[in-house]
Amino acid sequence: MQTVVTNLRIPEDEYRRQKLLAVEDGVSFNEYVVRALRDKAMEKRFGKTVRRKGRKDFYEAMEEMLADKTPNQPMGLSEEDMVIYGE
Repeated sequence: MQTVVTNLRIPEDEYRRQKLLAVEDGVSFNEYVVRALRDKAMEKRFGKTVRRKGRKDFYEAMEEMLADKTPNQPMGLSEEDMVIYGE
């Protein structure tokens, strides 16, 4: 499956709230957004809300997020991007 790289413009306070939820779920922000899009499509199509197990405690998630030394730094190019963009 091919991956598309895109940009989102999100207010910083909303980004931080959603990133904390991603940390609680134990996934990256990217994976969290992909799951949210997939879950919303399932809900719209089948009328079912997806429930996830295994969330971290709120305070554990907050500590992990606060320990992130590069919260808004880009992750760099993937291997595919390096091939595409020649870097």
